Amino acid sequence: MAASTAATLILVEPVTAAVMSVVVADEGLTPIGWGGIVLVGIGLLILDDRK
Repeated sequence: MAASTAATLILVEPVTAAVMSVVVADEGLTPIGWGGIVLVGIGLLILDDRK
């Protein structure tokens, strides 16, 4: 596995955990939390465009 792929997967892990906590455990997420998810998503899109 390439280092860039591993780094991308590491970035997705906290987002997955946060979304799963909302869906499975019915936890609440603050607007700052949702904003962080959006920022990570934008960063991943930027990384994907560079390939």
